[in-house]
Amino acid sequence: MACEIANGEGRPCKMVVVADDCAIPRSKGETGARGVAGTIFVHKVARATAAAGKSLDELHAMASLCNSRIWSLGVALDAVTIPGATTMNNRLEGNKIEIGLGIHGEAGIRQSKMMSADEIAEEMVDTVHEFGYKPLNGSGIEKIAEGDNVALLVNNLGGTSNFEIAILTRSIVLYLEKVVKCKVTRIFVGALMTSFDMHGVSLSILSLDENNKIAELLDEASDAPAWCKADVWGQTMSERPSATLLPEVVVKPIAASDVINETVSIPNFSNLAKAAISASCTALIENEPKLTEWD
Repeated sequence: MACEIANGEGRPCKMVVVADDCAIPRSKGETGARGVAGTIFVHKVARATAAAGKSLDELHAMASLCNSRIWSLGVALDAVTIPGATTMNNRLEGNKIEIGLGIHGEAGIRQSKMMSADEIAEEMVDTVHEFGYKPLNGSGIEKIAEGDNVALLVNNLGGTSNFEIAILTRSIVLYLEKVVKCKVTRIFVGALMTSFDMHGVSLSILSLDENNKIAELLDEASDAPAWCKADVWGQTMSERPSATLLPEVVVKPIAASDVINETVSIPNFSNLAKAAISASCTALIENEPKLTEWD
């Protein structure tokens, strides 16, 4: 509607509908599908195209190309807590996870018992891979082929620790490269499309085009606070830069004779320290109501 109003007022405007969620059957069409974290890739490509001074038509074409090659899936260990809600969403109690859970807490494909990181990675990649993608102006559904270059976005849905998401990312990359046999050339990890405190992760896979146009736009610098620089694996590299072991830093031992020990003397230190600690404790006790209010 906003696009139509803008065009009606003489301001050229075009629209790209992102519907990358693999949890929604294609039979529902774009109006029934959900746009999830794959939207971030579309935004990045559109922004980089605009920054290069391209026309609206060129921007729309690149955003549409990117959009046609993305598909995503989320997995959550706990549902989102909606601010102001009078009840808690507790449908994932009892050591369960939900595959395909929506970012607003909508039901996913199915619930499952808790899985390991490797099992979750396999479930996510297999679901996304089997779903496939519809290339722009293509006649049917395509899947990643052996040797294809892809970019990954492993998105923190809000309540997942860096430790957990790093372990899962490693499992996803290993499964894609060893089983699907594609080449993960770019890995973006972070909290880019969150759902308040949802304890979960979404995976977006972007199949890069043959001419590498999308990759070049993804690599353009961005000052967006949440955007992270990717680990780029080029065609001529034997291994990923982040997998290269760095040499251990060896610190030269210091002889005892080289250590300088200086004695600092503070007159009446014991009484001064006692008075300072006592004054600090008194100030905290007296200001407890105000500190509680601020907290």
